[in-house]
Amino acid sequence: MKKTLSLILALCLGFSLTACSSEPEPTTVPTTEPTSAPTVPPTDAPTEPSVPETTEPTVAEVIHDLPMTAISITEQTEVTNGKDGTPVFEYTYQNIRLVLPDPEMAMAVNLDILNRIDATRADATELMNDAVSADPQYPYTYSIIYEPQRNDSTVLSLFGRQTVFSGGSILHSGHGLTYDLTTGKILNLTDILVPSVTADVICPLVNDALSALPEEYYLFDDYTVAVENRFSGDFLSDESWHLSDAGLCFTFAPYEVAPNSAGFVHAVIPYEKLNGILKDSWFPQERIIPNGQLEVLRFTQADAGRFEQFAELYLDREGGTYLLHSTGLIYDLTLESGFWNMDGTVFTPERTVFRADSLVTSDAVMIQTDVPDVLPNLRITYTGADGAVTVYLSANGEDGTPLLLTY
Repeated sequence: MKKTLSLILALCLGFSLTACSSEPEPTTVPTTEPTSAPTVPPTDAPTEPSVPETTEPTVAEVIHDLPMTAISITEQTEVTNGKDGTPVFEYTYQNIRLVLPDPEMAMAVNLDILNRIDATRADATELMNDAVSADPQYPYTYSIIYEPQRNDSTVLSLFGRQTVFSGGSILHSGHGLTYDLTTGKILNLTDILVPSVTADVICPLVNDALSALPEEYYLFDDYTVAVENRFSGDFLSDESWHLSDAGLCFTFAPYEVAPNSAGFVHAVIPYEKLNGILKDSWFPQERIIPNGQLEVLRFTQADAGRFEQFAELYLDREGGTYLLHSTGLIYDLTLESGFWNMDGTVFTPERTVFRADSLVTSDAVMIQTDVPDVLPNLRITYTGADGAVTVYLSANGEDGTPLLLTY
């Protein structure tokens, strides 16, 4: 427990300009620093009189202007044992690796996130000391977990969930982290909202978002009162918000607007309802139509040499190494770890371990992971030529060839 996350950070940054990871990294892996995409070869000269050139970019040029913006997240748990050798305390945190078009910006944002995680270690150490003294039947726990909500060339937005168990009830708290990727600055509501926006404008939109949630959330009858109380003061200083792919999200902790069984409740105000409320620079950029499909290969140096931009994800140091790549442009590539129900019919995701806003043919994601012999434990979703796609990383039972399967 005395080993600090700062030391992990320092060691990790020695491997890469753009990220950190507690896992050892193969020396054969190309750098994650993006390089310029190859130029499109010129076509033969036309036989007809030439048409005046237009300044509008071609689809190929637009695609080449989409450098990968990605985040890899792996968990680490430190366990402290009692006198009899059984666990009395567990501290769970994350190692985070960013790939951004600007490597220096990636390093700055990465450092800020990891320093925020490291800042929780003092409280975790205090709880660990209490656990050692109490020698509880069930271990005390302290965890700080971030889930990526939106990442593109403009914004990286995360939702952080802190959970503490010290023998009684479990305490939950949540907050958002939204970075301006042009400056590295943490954004607040004052930065993203039009100056004239007041709580009277936001409250009805939040209430509408909550009222649209499924019935199984079991919202309290007076949840609108909780919303009014939440925004009655200086609501611009609120930290429990983030930008998601769908809109501006305000998060409510357990018991705030719904029972504990509902967990954190996210009230998402869609972007189409934010005209005149959200500043123009924070709306998602328009996208061209995707035309690719995801494929997987075993990692070899020869195959790795085909790609110019790499993201790296280390889930199991004993596992095999694979390359995810696309036949064309795809969006919103997301990898989630999880488990299946007893019947093998329903997959429940536990953690988002990777997200990339886009992938083109010059990009690849290198994954080191164990691929189970039975049902896969890694779900992959993306938007490509066939629309929204869900597949699972698996392998051929005879020769171990990696496969992307649907279930």
